[in-house]
Amino acid sequence: MSASQLIQDFAKRDSSPAFPQIARSDVVGGLLDRTKAGGEKNIDQARSSLCGPACVMFCLAARQREKYVQYVIDLYEKGEAQFGTLTVKPGAVCRNYTPSGIDPVDWIALAGLRDSENRYLDYKSVESDAAGITLPGTMVKWFRSIGYGHVQESTQLFGGMVQNDDHIRKAGSLRTHGMDVCLFINAQMLYPNSMAGLSLNPDHWVLMLRAIGIDTRTRRISMEVFTWGGTRLVPVTQSGIGNLDDFLKNYYGYVAAAA
Repeated sequence: MSASQLIQDFAKRDSSPAFPQIARSDVVGGLLDRTKAGGEKNIDQARSSLCGPACVMFCLAARQREKYVQYVIDLYEKGEAQFGTLTVKPGAVCRNYTPSGIDPVDWIALAGLRDSENRYLDYKSVESDAAGITLPGTMVKWFRSIGYGHVQESTQLFGGMVQNDDHIRKAGSLRTHGMDVCLFINAQMLYPNSMAGLSLNPDHWVLMLRAIGIDTRTRRISMEVFTWGGTRLVPVTQSGIGNLDDFLKNYYGYVAAAA
């Protein structure tokens, strides 16, 4: 069944949802928006710390729309869904939250996935930063669960070995060869006034949308990424071209995946 037919059938039902604070009409609207041409870019973690789930969900919605739609519908109606080979079952606190600062459909999809992984911390609101942290190993697990047969992970939780020209060039090469590449960064990279500062650790995931432009002679770099419900140039400058050394101060590796 097509994604649009799944959504139409879902809209007609009136059973009691597993996310009682979210109206079915809001889920329908969110699904229609995210399954239109290019609509996966509207998946938005917003004020939450759900950047990891957002990057992986973008890939699922872009490549397997029907599975993305069925996943959201099953979570909403049953409180449990298959995310590929992974059974996702968020806790009651997550399911009974009234979304604020995030679209209801993204709360279901992203917070549902994140909370299901948490053993001790409930993901109970967009302010639950610690409960929303996604480490590289979990990103690898999620990609594999939705059918990516080849996954590479090369990251560090602190600076050092990955912060060099060859490493980011390799990430760009993997994107050029058709892999989905998530970059592990410090989010100050996304702000022109703070990018030059040396960060202490990564705190954000972005998805590379096209190959990186790198000139090691002039120490310049440019790229386009998905994050926060849209696309943006990194560095965020008028030209979209920034200093490679400043970039590397906020770069902590990548997870790359191919179906």
